[in-house]
Amino acid sequence: WKAGKLAEARTGFLSVAREDPRFKNAERARYQAAWVSLEEGDVAGATDAFGELRLAADDTIRLEAAFRHAYGLYRLNRYDEAVAAFRAGERGGFGEVESARHRFWKARALRESGRAAEADRVLAGLVSDPFAGGYALLALKERGGDPFRMLNASSSRETKGCRDERRLLWATVLG
Repeated sequence: WKAGKLAEARTGFLSVAREDPRFKNAERARYQAAWVSLEEGDVAGATDAFGELRLAADDTIRLEAAFRHAYGLYRLNRYDEAVAAFRAGERGGFGEVESARHRFWKARALRESGRAAEADRVLAGLVSDPFAGGYALLALKERGGDPFRMLNASSSRETKGCRDERRLLWATVLG
């Protein structure tokens, strides 16, 4: 697969999925085949494959398949379906940050489907969610805010050396 033989890899994974009597191996093979389909550029096929894996027994596969299915619908411009899939994923029980990932992309799908006010409410909730992780920063940026404003604030006790280091850091980060 890494050697560029994507079609052969996908066929091989699907063969394992059909022939291996151990359920978890078959599930893992279908998961790998879905990733190969995505790498081949077959977004629709990968989305369908991830959709079938949303009920996988393996937590890791189920978590990522739920997101990849919803994100695939988003990429296919099927925004209403994507909103529903992201909504289901945010209630998937995989933790606060995973829920935030689904809420962030749900907001983007809402915006793309013309429901900007609803999207903004979701983003506002993410910005104020202390458990949203990096998705709170992405939501703030999506709403037009500067997520890094706090890092650029000067201190009344800032030394010249610290100020110079801060400016050098920002020059490096911003290019």
